[in-house]
Amino acid sequence: MMPVNKMLIEAYLKKLKMPQAAKTYEALAREAADNNLDYEEYLLCVLEQEVHQRENNRIQRGIRQAGFPVIKTLESFDVKATADEVKILYKGTIIASHPRIYGRNQEHITLDHYLELLLQKSRALGNTKVYKPQTLAPIYEQYRRSLNARSQKGNREFVRILMLHRDYPPALVTEAVETAMAYNVYSYDGVLNILGQLLVSGSPKMNPVSKDKLRSIPEVVVIPPDLSKYSVLMPGGGQ
Repeated sequence: MMPVNKMLIEAYLKKLKMPQAAKTYEALAREAADNNLDYEEYLLCVLEQEVHQRENNRIQRGIRQAGFPVIKTLESFDVKATADEVKILYKGTIIASHPRIYGRNQEHITLDHYLELLLQKSRALGNTKVYKPQTLAPIYEQYRRSLNARSQKGNREFVRILMLHRDYPPALVTEAVETAMAYNVYSYDGVLNILGQLLVSGSPKMNPVSKDKLRSIPEVVVIPPDLSKYSVLMPGGGQ
């Protein structure tokens, strides 16, 4: 590969924030040539490396945020149960606790634990018992229904919005959803954009239009064109 091309590729990958691709694209190119892979297969390999590395980074970041000093195996944990709760301990330190449940057919389910699965099976969201709208602010279920009314991928978009609670304050995510609903913005990207504006300035860059002003805007009626006259516009059509 020419030095100039190499420099440009690495500069573009850096600008696109794809560090893993920058590390592996040359080795993968040689491997693709050795195995007679076409361009699409080579590109797929590069992107898979980047996605896998990002997912691994996300997991490691979660481990650091949880304060775990090392990766832990199941054997490292202790479970202690009292009459009121169940505690999970690591080296004598409580890392999780749940209320103890008695009786038949009772469960303690945390929605966040199932979001990755729901992302893959998003169509089942409305029927699964892990999603309980009453545990969230009412605006969430309203927003989910509005998303579904507009797109077949509405539930998937909604699950991605729920995942924002992992990285941002829940109250701020709720405010972003409320703002999106108020301005008829129905997408994950739209909610994320509003959330970013809330984080930076405390309020999204939107100027609400009052109902009085909306009523004063005259209704515009568009008359469809007469298609029978279309031939006149064509070269020689009027002859």
